[in-house]
Amino acid sequence: MVEKKKDEPTPEEKAATRKEEIKENIIAAAIVILLVIAVSWWMYNQLHPAAPPPSTEEPRQNIAIGASPLLGNESARIMVVEFSDFECPFCGEFARDQFPTIKARYIDTGQVRFAFKHFPLAQEHPDAQVAAEASVCAQDQDNFWEYHDILYRNQDKLGINDLEGYAAQLGLDNKTFADCLSQGMRQTDVAVDKGAGQKAGVTGTPTFFFNGRKVVGAITADQFGQEIATETK
Repeated sequence: MVEKKKDEPTPEEKAATRKEEIKENIIAAAIVILLVIAVSWWMYNQLHPAAPPPSTEEPRQNIAIGASPLLGNESARIMVVEFSDFECPFCGEFARDQFPTIKARYIDTGQVRFAFKHFPLAQEHPDAQVAAEASVCAQDQDNFWEYHDILYRNQDKLGINDLEGYAAQLGLDNKTFADCLSQGMRQTDVAVDKGAGQKAGVTGTPTFFFNGRKVVGAITADQFGQEIATETK
């Protein structure tokens, strides 16, 4: 009879030990596989970097100022272009309630140069086109901004007789103004402005461009200042 050696593991213990070794080997193999996958993924990303997410900001527009009426110093760091409609109520609110403060804070102080461009929405505002033409006729006699202010104070009175009456209030040459308006001499100027706006993505008024960056809607003087701050960062 063969005696069992002292401390020799039983078959059950051997089976348990073997089972534990197999478990450890499986865990070790899994760790190695995960490391290989991680390293492979890292190397792939180094060789094939992910494309950056698409920008949600619209590209800046290069808008030609041309003969547009201007305010401010030509050396100002920031050019703001407004596309507007004389019959648009939001444009009127901006012109009457916000623009005087904006002019005093930012234009007269040399920070901003401001250009006005026409974007009459003829379907919604039937008198906007002729009002825009009348303002260019007033510009011919160096009275655009004064005429601009009168139109925005009288948005519900933009008929031909009204437009001629406003010119008379400013002391413009009546016949020259009337001929300019009746003969449609400034239709092309307005059309050029609107075409530039459409090309730049303008769909409604007022729309502003701060050094070519589009900002839509009637903004307050404080919001205007925030946009200026964005441009000067």
